[in-house]
Amino acid sequence: MKKLIILSLFIWCFVNNPVKAAPIITYGNPEKLLELGPFASYYVDETNRLSYKDIRKLPHWKFTTGKSKMINLGFSQFPVWLKFKIKNLTGEQLYVYLEAQEIDYVDVLVVSKDSVYHIETGALRAYGKRRFNINSVVIPLGANPEYLYISIKDINRLVFPLKIGAVGPLVEKV
Repeated sequence: MKKLIILSLFIWCFVNNPVKAAPIITYGNPEKLLELGPFASYYVDETNRLSYKDIRKLPHWKFTTGKSKMINLGFSQFPVWLKFKIKNLTGEQLYVYLEAQEIDYVDVLVVSKDSVYHIETGALRAYGKRRFNINSVVIPLGANPEYLYISIKDINRLVFPLKIGAVGPLVEKV
């Protein structure tokens, strides 16, 4: 009887708390930009205090998985963290292109096999500190990114296309 109760409890926990894996973005065509919307997982930081270090520690099941091509997070007074797992098959340097020009704060954490780095950008941050002198946000990822975390905070509605790609198609777009 005890074994049956333990087994039932285990099954109930597994069904009610499924283990979700992050969808993997496999980038394989250096001639095209790939939409990230269908691969987006997001977490709303209702404490307004979590750092990228805190977000990295969160299990993936705490993130909500998006399904649409365009990322549409509605209105939020809190930062929204996006999480992506990336596999680059091309060997090319990759970039993420955020087409929305007026997002107030964009914080980025790029985790690769040999490095971790943080970038702060957005409309309310110094324009001169951007990696590229254009209005849209372009984030360099390197050739071997594994995870990408992007925090978005804005007083307006959060709707934006987000794309990943090599420099060739990116230059054509911007």
